[in-house]
Amino acid sequence: IEVPLPLSGEHLAAGLGALTPRDTMAAQLALLLSAGAGRPVHVTNVAVVGSRSRDLARQVDALAAACRPDAVVMIVGANDLMHHCAGDEAIRRQVLAVHRLTVLGAPVVVGTCPDVSAVPVLADPLRHMARHQARAYGHAQAVARRRTGALPVDLFTLLGTRFREPGMFAADGYHPSGAGYAAAAEVLLPAVCETLGIPIATFLPLAA
Repeated sequence: IEVPLPLSGEHLAAGLGALTPRDTMAAQLALLLSAGAGRPVHVTNVAVVGSRSRDLARQVDALAAACRPDAVVMIVGANDLMHHCAGDEAIRRQVLAVHRLTVLGAPVVVGTCPDVSAVPVLADPLRHMARHQARAYGHAQAVARRRTGALPVDLFTLLGTRFREPGMFAADGYHPSGAGYAAAAEVLLPAVCETLGIPIATFLPLAA
């Protein structure tokens, strides 16, 4: 049984910083899902490095042309924040993207803005400011997503501490490493399982 699992968003979804395709978040999430569910998983990744919310419409177009997904994972927010575009208009574009994806018949999991202050190349006072802004933006995203019926995943809380551990970032000090992408895949997995109706209990041996 094939379970398409497209992803849409920015560098976290695209996998910049991973040393091999297998190390990307999309691939690691697919491997976890396939192993736990006992079925093949097909990933159509339309994420583009550097994307912001304004680019989601084109990515949804690409996704609609490529497949009819059983679930969609959308990760967006960090680039909005870094380019000072994390406002109402960005959230409106995200809501529109979720609505369009819902029309395709696919449940949507949205990874909200991560804690960008964990990025090693940031220094205070930018680090403190980035943490405050990322938390506020992620909260606004989650509120908006619940209204659309999408399932939000609070990446700020779930990855903030883990991304401060050694080895979570690539050599550029900005993008996640394979270990960082593995952590992202793990925290997204329960929500993806919920949208697909797969009992999360089947994955417990993987985490042991």
